Amino acid sequence: MTDHTGKLKEFEDGKMNKEAMISAINSKFEELKTALEGDDLKKIRELTLDLHAMVHPAEISEREEKTVADHVWDYMMMGNQNEFVKRETWDTDLKYAGSKTVPICWQFWHTYRIEDLVSNILMDNGNQIFNDDWQRRIGSSITDTGNALEPDELASWAKAINVEELRNYMIEVGKNTRRILSSLTLEQIKSMVPEEWVMRILEEGGVTTDFRSVWLLVFWGRLTIGGMILTPMTSHHMMHLPTAFESIPQHIYQMEAILDTAQQKMDDLEQRIADYREYQAKIRELEAYYTSRQWKDDFAMEEEGKFPKDMKKGVLSEDGIYNTLERNKEIMRILDEFDS
Repeated sequence: MTDHTGKLKEFEDGKMNKEAMISAINSKFEELKTALEGDDLKKIRELTLDLHAMVHPAEISEREEKTVADHVWDYMMMGNQNEFVKRETWDTDLKYAGSKTVPICWQFWHTYRIEDLVSNILMDNGNQIFNDDWQRRIGSSITDTGNALEPDELASWAKAINVEELRNYMIEVGKNTRRILSSLTLEQIKSMVPEEWVMRILEEGGVTTDFRSVWLLVFWGRLTIGGMILTPMTSHHMMHLPTAFESIPQHIYQMEAILDTAQQKMDDLEQRIADYREYQAKIRELEAYYTSRQWKDDFAMEEEGKFPKDMKKGVLSEDGIYNTLERNKEIMRILDEFDS
């Protein structure tokens, strides 16, 4: 069971340590960046999967602690699907953008469409997960990454999105990416991909011919697969998530931590109560001993000093067992009242 005590301390006074979460991600990114310069495939894989887990919903990597993506998703699901936030943290890319602000749901669409395209077509030379069925289920009017959408187009697009199906798509993409990342060889990681693989993305509707969209092909075409690990698979998510992350009210984090800790304490208490009920058989053994001839004989021997002085003999004190049994009756009475 996860210990949330340390997490709760980070949320004291309504302040979640956002900086600590983002700092941990940045630190892991630098570790991975350094590792990719070397030849230790085991280390590269380990750091890649760790970083990927840190910037995706915990469900994808089957971890327990919520991630930045989870917090942003939870906030979006509180009725903020169409809330406009700053598009990204890297201003350089904004000159290629259709809009400098975007709906929060676009942040997820954009990052996972890119991850789907890059991981499956460029890294694996396979087929993207997105298809006509996913487009219908999600309710998207576009198949591309949405780079060139203007503000009014974004607003209209976001209103039609089925965010539950968008999440299902995200989870499938993320889990599939982890499979691909786990199987890459060192030779693949150090290699660039053929131009025809890059052009498939345009042919399959992953980008449009609008310069604000098609420039992505130039960017990806210049990367090794290791470079793709550093950008579309991991750090690209952190170009977009923090802008929505900053929109989340501070008190949400405090309440979230209290909720997590309360649930943990309840789970612990329920388990302790179950264990205590199960231990009643042993307490009945103690009571039977206390009312037996054996206890009276043992008590007499203790009075006569026949037991070693350094021997623990709390069961032979006049009040020890009695007080414990009475206390147990009171506890069980309270528990029975709760049950009824």
